[in-house]
Amino acid sequence: MLYASVMILALSLFILLPGTLHGGARTLLLDEAPSHEISGHLEFYKDPSRKLSFTEILSSKSGHHFQPLSGNLGEGYSRSPVWLRFTVLKTAQFPADVWLRLYPPYLDYLDLYIQHGSDPANPLSYSKIMLGDHVPGDKYKAMSTDFVTPISLPLEKPVTIYVRLQTTSSLTFGGSIHSLEHLTQYTSRTVLFQGAFLGFIIVIGFINLIFFLRVGDRIFLHFTLCNLSLAVYYLARGGTINILLPFHSHLFSDYFIGCWGLTLMFFSLIVINIFNTSGIPWIHRFIIFSSILGGLTFISTPLHLYSEVARISTIAALPLIIILSWLSFNSMVKKNPGGMFFLIAFNLGNLFIFLYFLSQIRLIPAAWWNSNNVEIGTFFNMILMSVALSERLRKAESSAAQLARETEKRAISLAQEMTQELEKNKKMLEIALASERQAGERKSRFLSMISHEYRTPLAIIRTNIDLLECEENWHLSPLSIKTEKMKRAVKRLVEIMDISLQRSKLSDSHEKESFKNFRVAPMINEVIADFQTLWPEHSLFYSQTVDLLEIYGNYNYLETVLVNLLDNARKYSPTNSVIDVHCQRERAEVVIKIHNQCKDITSGEKSLLFEKYHRGSNSGDIAGTGVGLWQVRMIVDLHGGNVSIETSSGEFTVIVRLPLADMEPKKNE
Repeated sequence: MLYASVMILALSLFILLPGTLHGGARTLLLDEAPSHEISGHLEFYKDPSRKLSFTEILSSKSGHHFQPLSGNLGEGYSRSPVWLRFTVLKTAQFPADVWLRLYPPYLDYLDLYIQHGSDPANPLSYSKIMLGDHVPGDKYKAMSTDFVTPISLPLEKPVTIYVRLQTTSSLTFGGSIHSLEHLTQYTSRTVLFQGAFLGFIIVIGFINLIFFLRVGDRIFLHFTLCNLSLAVYYLARGGTINILLPFHSHLFSDYFIGCWGLTLMFFSLIVINIFNTSGIPWIHRFIIFSSILGGLTFISTPLHLYSEVARISTIAALPLIIILSWLSFNSMVKKNPGGMFFLIAFNLGNLFIFLYFLSQIRLIPAAWWNSNNVEIGTFFNMILMSVALSERLRKAESSAAQLARETEKRAISLAQEMTQELEKNKKMLEIALASERQAGERKSRFLSMISHEYRTPLAIIRTNIDLLECEENWHLSPLSIKTEKMKRAVKRLVEIMDISLQRSKLSDSHEKESFKNFRVAPMINEVIADFQTLWPEHSLFYSQTVDLLEIYGNYNYLETVLVNLLDNARKYSPTNSVIDVHCQRERAEVVIKIHNQCKDITSGEKSLLFEKYHRGSNSGDIAGTGVGLWQVRMIVDLHGGNVSIETSSGEFTVIVRLPLADMEPKKNE
């Protein structure tokens, strides 16, 4: 309903209001008024061949093709040159200084032929003045936002002026004749108005940039870029660039005019974000198409295709405005944030822009009443859109604050529940810790008692063995070898009890006991000698290159490491296989490698073998508790070392790395 009303209004304007219509062109009489519009006094001729010279225009052959205009020229986007002419008669009431002002200021080429001779059909009776934003070095550019030039008019004699126009942008044309004083006043008002308008656009843009930096919503970034590209466009469209850069404006004017394509592109992105058009596929695709067209319009300027692409973009902008009216109406009905302001913005502001676009494609005439439609529409559009976006931001912040309050309440409630749960768990842990401490103490007491009771019979056995060895010539007895094995077996049983006590200390307190420097080689030699005495049926190959190297640690603990590893190698090795033990230095470490053959284990088991009570899948019915390797790792970690396992097909290697002592080995020990 709403967009239909807009179309009917536009059609009514087209039917009722004058534009590029035929009518009688009459002489412009300059009387006591300080300015006179040339609208209503123009005749025009379109040159489709683009080749006609001024001489040919003056000939009667082409002269009869001039058609009178009742208003300003409006040809839309056209590359064909247009010739215009009007006749001026100056009276004595008009001031002596006569200035001709022509607009719009973005026309590429504007050539004036002003009659100074008596024969209007003779080309030599005319002087030529070249204007246009592609013409460098115009000394009068800085005087006005439009094209101005002084003209000399005799009293009470008609003077004919011809104008040749050619441009790649929208081909519209109008003009007026002023006294110098009035032109100065007009320029001052225009510069003040355009400066305020540009300042307004830039301020709105930077306000939205601050919003974007504050909340991170891309819609504010798009609105900022839309405003800034629009400001650049107005620098050229309003002619402000001529005052700012009078001798260089011709280098930038076309590119600045092309920035309206960027405005269309960013505006389309704003629409997509505001109304979430992805839910309406055909509208979403059309708006994306409009955005792409806007970008192509800007790119077309250096490619010299602006006239063709801009015409398509302008046509696409018309249904976009109607779509915006429908989307904003739906937004208001759904009571979306800022919906009412978006509706007013897109309908009131876009009405003026809609009329401007109609004039660009010649559906309505170019006249005084629609020459500033874009500025008026943009002004209302930006104010109302800024208010709508601010309302959207306000409601978003209100929703965020409400959500934050609810989240805070949930967080407090959750924290209270967690605190209660933690208190409950704390009490349970304290009970468990006390129980574990009591169990540890009972275990330590039990082990100490067993160790004490176990050592008594072992001491008796050891005493009797010592008494036997004290007998005369006992070392020559064949039983001496067996008593030596018995002594080592008793020693091994005592070590087992010591190892049990050490396990308790490692798992309960993890405290380091008295560490000191000692040589590695003697310790390994002693453990291997005991192993070969106790299990002579197992072959063992031993090599080392660490005779004088020392480490810092607990001798008994590290002896336990070697005993556990050799015991594992013995238990898991096949009969008649060889156990390899090698000790060497690598940088600042002593590396002990114990290698044996065994059944394969899975790759995922290697790290689990060091866990307490875990046994490998190849253990079968072999006796063990799964504590040995765990104890090895605990002792090695206590000494700042590292233990690892390497396996291959039927091969098993344990590698122990221990840091060397800081002190140099003592060579006299």
